[in-house]
Amino acid sequence: MSSNDPRIAAIIELAIRLAQGDSSARMPSPQSDDDIDALGAALNMLGEELEKQSSLRQKAEGLLEDSVDLYENAPAMFASVDVNSRHILKCNDTLASVLGYHKEEIIGRSLRDFHAEQDWPLLRDILSQGKTTQHEVIMITKDGQQIEASLGGSFARSNSRWRAVWTDLRRRKQLESQLAQAQRLKAVGQLAGGVAHDFNNVLTAIMNMGYFVRQRLEGDAEGEEEVDEILAAAERASRLTSQLLAFSAQKAGKPSPVSVNDVVLGIDHMLRRTIGSTVELNTLLSEDIWATCVDESQLEQAILNIALNARDAMSDGGTLTISTTNEVMAGDLDDHRGRGEFIKLTMEDTGSGLSPKMQEHIFEPFFTTKEAGKGTGLGLAQVYGFVTRSKGSIEIASKPGQGARFEILLPRYVGSASSQPTPPRRAPPDVPAHGTVLVVEDQPAVRLAVVRVLKSRGYSVLEADNGESGLRAFQAASNVSLVLTDVVMPRMGGYEFVRKVLADTPDMPIIMMSGYNNEATEPRELAGHIRSIAKPFAPLDLLSLIEAALVA
Repeated sequence: MSSNDPRIAAIIELAIRLAQGDSSARMPSPQSDDDIDALGAALNMLGEELEKQSSLRQKAEGLLEDSVDLYENAPAMFASVDVNSRHILKCNDTLASVLGYHKEEIIGRSLRDFHAEQDWPLLRDILSQGKTTQHEVIMITKDGQQIEASLGGSFARSNSRWRAVWTDLRRRKQLESQLAQAQRLKAVGQLAGGVAHDFNNVLTAIMNMGYFVRQRLEGDAEGEEEVDEILAAAERASRLTSQLLAFSAQKAGKPSPVSVNDVVLGIDHMLRRTIGSTVELNTLLSEDIWATCVDESQLEQAILNIALNARDAMSDGGTLTISTTNEVMAGDLDDHRGRGEFIKLTMEDTGSGLSPKMQEHIFEPFFTTKEAGKGTGLGLAQVYGFVTRSKGSIEIASKPGQGARFEILLPRYVGSASSQPTPPRRAPPDVPAHGTVLVVEDQPAVRLAVVRVLKSRGYSVLEADNGESGLRAFQAASNVSLVLTDVVMPRMGGYEFVRKVLADTPDMPIIMMSGYNNEATEPRELAGHIRSIAKPFAPLDLLSLIEAALVA
């Protein structure tokens, strides 16, 4: 039997009327077997329909529950506002949580109670005009903090209620600030790298010519002392250019698996000597610390730079605490540091602290809180550069008068930490050297200094001031033992020049000099065929490298 049977349809209609409370509805008594069958079929159909309705109701209830959950826990902040009274009628948990209230403390209060006074006219215009566009506003939390937010929403059909929607802009503003800082650092880094390159050429000439002046003044104690001061100043300047190149990312580090604990313990004595006796140094190093893969010398320098800043912030003495822990980051939406396994290096002092304004600029190059002449402003910029190149992150927390805490996260290296000892530098033998060296260098002062160093050692020297003239000199000579060339030169650069030399003489020893970082730009096809020396270099460093190249 089907629902089209008039008897079944009549029974179903009566059942519906009874369910709706119609007391006049009367179910007829069955008069025959067919009536009984019709009644049974109707009841079965009603049962099936009720089951369907129950299932739909459960689904609807589930969807409603999900909607409520989404509304309450959405990343955005929601509120329903009475247009006439401008009071909040309803809000979600996110709004209450961000502002630091319980929902009951928000509902019934004026909308403007939660906004900066400067935004009150905007709120009035939105509610009176019945139109909403996106606006940036300042929200006020329960404890008086200001939060930048984007405000939008929509009006109910009756225009009696406004559904306000706020989006917390703190994360976006933070990312925008980090991007702007990265762009500033890149621009200044390019300038710093160029300055360091030129300065390294000058220092190369000073250090090598100073070597000869020192030899001529042998026996003149006062003269030797003066030249030693010049050479020491050149060494200090070379460390400064090294910082500039590291900051500008033009000096490549040599990452290797290291233990942060071992690095901290290895420079413990140096740290204590650096911060002085008025500052107490405490180390809280977790056992079984994970390894990380970074340039060890740059990590040491980063720790020393932060320690120096801590020392200067504690002129009357204090405590510097260095701690390490293993950290697993979940990668929450409000945490820009990402997810994964990290080693956290924390350095906390009890010094004078930093204002929020200072913290905004603390990692910028040449920004310093020290008085004139007492800081380069490169220390923390170098720390920032090292950490970001190591795919880590650095955070600072500080308040005036309450010290400062730096937290560095470095990615975990899966493996064991180990270090390779650096082979000792060999001094060239006292016997005169033999052979002809072709020197290709565009800076006259550097070329003159290098040529004099080589000739003093006994080498014959050919000179050229760029790659083109160097290639002609190489092709014209038949007795070149080694080529010593700069990297960046006019007309024909060092790499192109070397390619042509090796195409003619594949086993020719090549040494390349650069005030930049050779390794970062070295063509792959030249790997293994050339040796490098960074400017500025001392005569002994150059001679030792030439000796090693000739006997290899």
